[in-house]
Order: sequence, then C-alpha cells, then structure tokens
Amino acid sequence: MIRSYTINELEELTAVNKRTISDYITKGLLSGPSHRGRGAVYSQRDFNILRVIPKLRSLLKDEYGSLKLISIFLAQLSVPDIQTLAARDTERSFTVEVRRLRVRLSLMGLMPHVSPEKFDQVLDHLSPEQICSIDTGRVQIGTVIDLSKLFSLERELSGGVSSEQLNRFTTDFEDTDILPRLSGDFFPEQGLEETIPVRSASSALKVNGQDDNANGPEVKKLLVLKLEEIANRLDRVEQMLDSEAGQ
Repeated sequence: MIRSYTINELEELTAVNKRTISDYITKGLLSGPSHRGRGAVYSQRDFNILRVIPKLRSLLKDEYGSLKLISIFLAQLSVPDIQTLAARDTERSFTVEVRRLRVRLSLMGLMPHVSPEKFDQVLDHLSPEQICSIDTGRVQIGTVIDLSKLFSLERELSGGVSSEQLNRFTTDFEDTDILPRLSGDFFPEQGLEETIPVRSASSALKVNGQDDNANGPEVKKLLVLKLEEIANRLDRVEQMLDSEAGQ
C-alpha cells in the first residue's frame, strides 16, 4: 500500500525522531516534505528508507558504517527495491535481500544494457547461502551462474537490436540452460576460492577518496583486485564463446 505520512506519523511509526529525519533530508537520504508549512506530507519511499537505515546500521554496520555509504547504496535502488527491503521483517531475510541487491548491482555494472528484471530471474534461483557467499567473496559468481548468455545478451543490446532479435534473446534467457546450475557437482572445490566482495570498487573509491585520502593505497589495492576479477571473468566468457563457435 502506497500512502503519504505527516512528520508526526513518520516519527511514531519508524521510531526516528524529527531531528534525525531533518538531518537525513539535509544529507540527501530522504526527499523531504511535499511542501513547506501546514499539511506537508512525506512519501512512501521516505517512510521505507527510515525503516531500512537502522537495519543497515545495526545488521551490516561493517559495510554501512557511515550515512554516506548508506546513501550511495540506496541511491542505486529503485522504489520497488526499497519497498521490498523495508518489508523484510527478520534479520536473516533483510541481510539476504541486501546481499542479493548488491550482487545484482555488480552484474548491472558489468552488463549495463541488461535489465534488472533479467538479473532477478537468475538470482531468484539461487539459495540464500549462495547469494551470501557471492556477496562476501567466498564464492565467485561464475561458479554458480552461467554468464555466457547474459554476456551475449549484453553484446546484442549494446549494439542495438530489432524487436524480433530482442524477443529471441528474451526467450533464450528464460530457457533453463541459462539458469543457475544448482546440482552438487557444479560446486568444485576450486570454485570456493577467496576473492574480494562483489560490491562496487568504484563506489568504494568515490567514498574513501572523499572521506579520507589516507586510505588511497587500500582503495587502489581493492580496485586492482576488482579489475583482475573482471578480467578473469571475461577470459572465461571468451573461452566459452570460442568453444561454442568451434562446435
């Protein structure tokens, strides 16, 4: 249900006081009231964000220790994304949803022309454990998802396709062979290698570069590792495409 809220309702329903709400508006986390003066109301999005922020700060405080990091994360989400996140009423379901969204954002960064809904179709077939393992860097995403057709779709979309071609690729995407292979033999031991978190290194660079220049070497190291991971993924995709072309 979408509705609007007065400042008093926001304070009562979210347990966030007016002073903090005003601070969030100043920092750009909330859109703010519809207008000044009497009768001003706040949006459903603002209400949902006020429910999400305390959970991020308590359940994922190592990753979202500052309002700036929270702001960057929330700015990448759609209104339905935030609505879904706010509706997660247990610690486990909330944490898994955050990590699922972060994995999707990572995929969107690699394949910006593929719609979020397409990535959702794939990620919905992963277990919560797999989602968390990918986001925390304990499992590489290419070991649990066949990325070759996603990259093919990205290549076609970025070059411009007709509606007929788009429909063909959409149909291919919905075929079972692009969905995650969930059988036990698809998780070889070598696939469980340590890697960096899937969250955006460019976001980390932006945040740390603004907050503390002393963190520069650590940020550069993170960026180098992220670029190496992307290069390895692209190499694997190229090998798969070459193998398909040779058949």
